[in-house]
Amino acid sequence: AGAYKHMQNDLTDNDQDAYSLTGQYIIDGKWVLKAGYAATSDSSNAKVDDASTAITARVGYLLPSAYLFMDVRDYDMEGDKNKDDGTNLLLGAEYYF
Repeated sequence: AGAYKHMQNDLTDNDQDAYSLTGQYIIDGKWVLKAGYAATSDSSNAKVDDASTAITARVGYLLPSAYLFMDVRDYDMEGDKNKDDGTNLLLGAEYYF
């Protein structure tokens, strides 16, 4: 799946583009592999690099009433600023009925 969006903020007269791409593959109806990429361009009136990116990967396993998964997420927020950058490892479970 993929998406593109052009955004305009009338209050600051800034334009910015955002786009994302995600792919998923299921093995034997049990294992789920998923990868994603999302980014924003520099703002049109930005005086510094303010583009952001996120790269994600997921491995999941389907049980009869639950979905167990592990995510790795790498963020590069607002260009050259390192304040909110980082890589996170998340473990999770979803239950359904």
